[in-house]
Amino acid sequence: MADLIGHDVAHPYAVWLRGDGTVVYCFTGPDLPPVVPVFPNVDALLEAEALYQDCATWIPVSLDDAPGLAAVEAHAARLTLIREACGYTERWWEQDGFRLHVWRTFAAVFPGSGARWAVWARNRSGELAARSFLSQARA
Repeated sequence: MADLIGHDVAHPYAVWLRGDGTVVYCFTGPDLPPVVPVFPNVDALLEAEALYQDCATWIPVSLDDAPGLAAVEAHAARLTLIREACGYTERWWEQDGFRLHVWRTFAAVFPGSGARWAVWARNRSGELAARSFLSQARA
């Protein structure tokens, strides 16, 4: 197992690479932590991070926690799944100039936390498409 990232101060979790290529996260606190498989391989981790970094330059449309997650995730079946960036607890979709990211990672690593989701738009047209998607998902 290789330690990819250690976040002992600001983020008390570690990112490890198992011998089979699986990327796992775990809490680094004093209790026995759950070791959570997050990505099937490093490539998926890198793709997900690249999308996240790209979205940092986009228009934030909705940066929500768990409320509405079930409806949004169910409605995401209408979007294009970005398979290269998906894992066991992370999913990315894209359509019409916007992206949806659902992550259950921290909810699995830190029991009691909720799953999270966010939507970003590339431009004004994507923002309108994203808002339409969200209003349909929540209807």
